[in-house]
Amino acid sequence: MSSMREVEALVMELCGSNIPAGQKLQEQSDSLLQLVQMFSSHLELLIQQLYGLSERMERLAAPSVDVGSVKSSLTEYQMFQKELSSHRPLTSCVLHAGQHLLSCINTISPFLRDALQLIERQSGTLQTHSDRFFSMILSAVDSLTPPAHSGLAERRTAAYPARISGSSL
Repeated sequence: MSSMREVEALVMELCGSNIPAGQKLQEQSDSLLQLVQMFSSHLELLIQQLYGLSERMERLAAPSVDVGSVKSSLTEYQMFQKELSSHRPLTSCVLHAGQHLLSCINTISPFLRDALQLIERQSGTLQTHSDRFFSMILSAVDSLTPPAHSGLAERRTAAYPARISGSSL
């Protein structure tokens, strides 16, 4: 029963007490999912744009020593800088969303770790109780059988060792 109190306390800590636990968790989950989706789509767009800029940059050639070539290169540089500047808002958005996402993950990860450890402990405890209960059933069956068939529970235990392993009677 104390484990149930631990779970309840953990849920209350994760969710706060103003909104029902399930609703608060669902809202947090939806919000985190939306953040991940937004970050992913913006990141994909930014990567595509940066590849495009990188390809353009590779095509730019150093100017030769004549005035026309220098003017042409300066015009290409200005156009490239203008295009590069047009990508800054998306870059800023991706960086901001990524930092927010990382902050959310860092905030949630200790609670998630604690919840997973609690689930693991509870699962083990339930399995132990189940094994003990099965052993009690086998003992009761053994007690019900006539003396000629005594030892039935021991034979069943030997036949099903995985079900009651680790249990103590």
